[in-house]
Amino acid sequence: MNIAIVGAGWAGLAAASHCMRHGASVTLFDAAQAPGGRARGVHDERLGELDNGQHILIGAYSQTLATMAHDLGQDAIKAQFLRLPLAIRSANGAFDLHARRGLGQTLGNALGLWLARGLSLTDKWQATRLLQRLGSRRNQPVMGQTVNQWLKEQAQTNNNLRWLWWPLCIATLNTAPAQACAVLFANVLRDSLASAQAGATDLLIPRQNLTQLWPASVASRAHTRWGKPIRELTITAEFVELENERFDACILALPPVNLKRLTQHFSQAQTLNDQLDGFSYRSITTCYVALSERIEMPSPMLLFDHQEKPDAPAQWVFNRDAFMHTPGAAQLAFVISDSQSLTLNDQALVDAVMRQLADAMGCQTMPKVTGWRCFDEKRATFAALPGLARPSNQTIWPRVMVAGDWTDTGYPSVIEGAVRSGLTAAQALLRQMPHLTAQAR
Repeated sequence: MNIAIVGAGWAGLAAASHCMRHGASVTLFDAAQAPGGRARGVHDERLGELDNGQHILIGAYSQTLATMAHDLGQDAIKAQFLRLPLAIRSANGAFDLHARRGLGQTLGNALGLWLARGLSLTDKWQATRLLQRLGSRRNQPVMGQTVNQWLKEQAQTNNNLRWLWWPLCIATLNTAPAQACAVLFANVLRDSLASAQAGATDLLIPRQNLTQLWPASVASRAHTRWGKPIRELTITAEFVELENERFDACILALPPVNLKRLTQHFSQAQTLNDQLDGFSYRSITTCYVALSERIEMPSPMLLFDHQEKPDAPAQWVFNRDAFMHTPGAAQLAFVISDSQSLTLNDQALVDAVMRQLADAMGCQTMPKVTGWRCFDEKRATFAALPGLARPSNQTIWPRVMVAGDWTDTGYPSVIEGAVRSGLTAAQALLRQMPHLTAQAR
């Protein structure tokens, strides 16, 4: 069975992994020269191995971790991540929450919350009640609610919004809480902070670039067509043809804009294309900064307090020396989510985030900046708005599936959503292929 997968991002790679695991021959097409899509490694001559954005995974990303473990082995997974219990610490020291290990997931999270610095007893009680209700599937948000509307309904305090729910919303949905979909946010919280699954809230920070982490391994086992954007697609009852290559079936693992370019001339795909038109996008900017000497930070990642400095650009800063295999380096990564309103050029942005860190940590002087690289992913994620209609993986064509974090996964635009979508598309395609093959005969 020959299957074409168009798009070698994490959704397409998950689909490829599953298909190859079940005996299919897979050909990967991608306009880029390497796998990874919007979560990929980049080599910089001055700064070394980077990513196009600083990513982390969490223990609740069950399908991602299971797929990687199957392809690479558990030992490789352990070696490739710095795995830490949940910790949210502010750069100014005003807030500190970290889960306790060895007590079970639920108790460890609860104890971490109740011992957190920066929250009052009322704050902690209201946060605990929200998570308990989520865990028991009570008081769920309704369709059409924004995160802010739902949190107000749940009587969340200003401190909880400041330190917990707003930072987590912008980090996971990349959409402002006043606009973001409450249902998607609740799904993420239910699978992580409100979950009893062991390790669900653990933070998994990659120790190498994202392409090396897993995508390169999958791509190495498939036939690949790098630098090959697909412009011609023919679909019949017996086969699918891409750029004059014929396949038994196809998975289109493309962003909505690219997918519509490929399918808009099919009159049968009008419903799908109407849904694709409904997406808008949010950008993420990541600034990597090399320094003349290391900065001591209390945690590999720190949260910036946007109530204290509402106009400061970054939400998080990562100390890359704590987790990357870069001996002798002194590197930070600043993450600016929902960044489409940024107007600073790269040099000004680097200056701004370094001032932001110095102010937050109370430092009069900072090490000299010796190099930097900024990535601005204009369509890093879809805007996670309430009521957004997201397509399923199946299309009107039995031999064609679609995949991507934008499909109806129940998750926002995160790696786990992409992987789940790719697996679902591959599973559905393989289930119906014997029937389609019999029909073709």
